[in-house]
Amino acid sequence: DDPQLTAREVPPPRIAPQRVVFDRGARTPLSSAVVRSSREIPLLIVTDGRDPERERALREEGAQILRADSIAEALGELRARDVRHLLVEGGAHLASALVGAGVVDRLITFQAPVILGAGALPAFVSLPSRLANATPRYRVMVRRALGADLMTTYAVSED
Repeated sequence: DDPQLTAREVPPPRIAPQRVVFDRGARTPLSSAVVRSSREIPLLIVTDGRDPERERALREEGAQILRADSIAEALGELRARDVRHLLVEGGAHLASALVGAGVVDRLITFQAPVILGAGALPAFVSLPSRLANATPRYRVMVRRALGADLMTTYAVSED
């Protein structure tokens, strides 16, 4: 997958979304579509500062770098830049961090009719496990088949 993180095949939005990549180690490939297009379409990469050389290389390609030590700090910096909403397509660690920080109001999951088996990465790998009766229940807002897959949208609230 080599995402561009742009709105395509729909009418252009009134305000183009800000492209933000959460990448602690600044590992986003310089050859990726999102970096290659960063001179034309602004790109902000959130890192933790562990690899200044990679950050420099990304800057040279046109990306802006935002250093933050935590999700809370990154979200605070984004808010200071007038970012009020995020549509996050991420992996298990980012999803865990955002859900764990209590900053998610909608959660969309996609379920495919496959069994990955032992060793597969759980969707929320970094969240601590809880007993079923001690975990919040999210309200299902929409459930829709997309081919053989199932998309479910949940309202996230711990009431």
